[in-house]
Amino acid sequence: MFAGVLACQYFFLAPRHNSSPDSPSAKPWRGYDVYAKGRVWSVPKTGHYAKYIEDTFISGYRSIEGIHDRLDALDAAGLIHHPKRGVWPGLKRYAASDRGQPPQNLILEPTGFTNYNKGRGSEYCGYPTQKPLAIYERMIAASCPPDGIVLDPFCGCATTPIAAERLGRQWVGMDIWDKAHETVLDRLRKEQLAVPESELGDHETPQEGRHLITFGDVTYSRTPPERTDNNEVAAPSFRLKMQRPIEPWQKITHKQIVSVLLKAQETTEGVICAGCGRVLEKEFMELDHITPKSDRGENHIINRILLCRPFNGRKRDNLTMRGLVRENKKKDVNWMRNEQLAKIAQSSAEAYAYRVRDEFRTPEIQALIQGLR
Repeated sequence: MFAGVLACQYFFLAPRHNSSPDSPSAKPWRGYDVYAKGRVWSVPKTGHYAKYIEDTFISGYRSIEGIHDRLDALDAAGLIHHPKRGVWPGLKRYAASDRGQPPQNLILEPTGFTNYNKGRGSEYCGYPTQKPLAIYERMIAASCPPDGIVLDPFCGCATTPIAAERLGRQWVGMDIWDKAHETVLDRLRKEQLAVPESELGDHETPQEGRHLITFGDVTYSRTPPERTDNNEVAAPSFRLKMQRPIEPWQKITHKQIVSVLLKAQETTEGVICAGCGRVLEKEFMELDHITPKSDRGENHIINRILLCRPFNGRKRDNLTMRGLVRENKKKDVNWMRNEQLAKIAQSSAEAYAYRVRDEFRTPEIQALIQGLR
């Protein structure tokens, strides 16, 4: 059965704390003795992802009581990843199970806002602030209905008109540059969206083949349009009347996030720094962002991690976690102590964060957030 693209895997383990070695969650499974390494099994039984597993892979999954029975069922369904190297098995998590979130105002694909192949056939036309056509097409498709009109008062190298024309929208472009009109027509021709009427065959219309419009259909004027609205303000306020809703799990406090992540990154000896792998007392840990706020990183628990003070001091506000780990592995820095432990802490923190999101209203997660577990 196809269930979508595998998005990631996370370790379904938890710190053992005061768990008894005789409890089912502490018993070995398939050669993995997690209790000996300070962990116990934490196999999803409730919440969003457990329901997804039941609906997609294992009928009646949530009614399976025993932890080892659930592990066997997950393994039989191919949902457990057994690493060739490493300590823990991982539970596969599919992108199809993620309920997602509203699109943000940061577009990351296609990458490279001004990086073009400047060779033959490239869309690059030498304009210093030119953007990729695919980005404009994405914004227009998301923001303008099929019968709408796209306006670009600074159309410059004609990317907006080209994107609008390719998507079948009407468009209006303005620019102070005296070659803007010529550039629009030239790019329309290069994109095979338009052709001069003189190049049409005797029995060919603009709608046949590759010819969508003729240059005669592109109205050009050097005269500014006259206002007919008595100079009324077009947009009294740009303030959004409806803000993006914030889910309850995104509202937990700084103190509550720290409480959850301390449990996630805890061992019998202390707390693992998710950056360098050192095990220290919790007083040496600081809460930081995985993606910096300067890169539009958010404040909720999925984007937070506990780092030791020296490691976090090097991170500041301009490095992602991945970039900082790469930086600290350099010989002249050499602050990485145990990369394997750091990865375990990162994966455990991620697993706890997703549990908070998916199982927020359960008594177990509420007790965890309040520091009662």
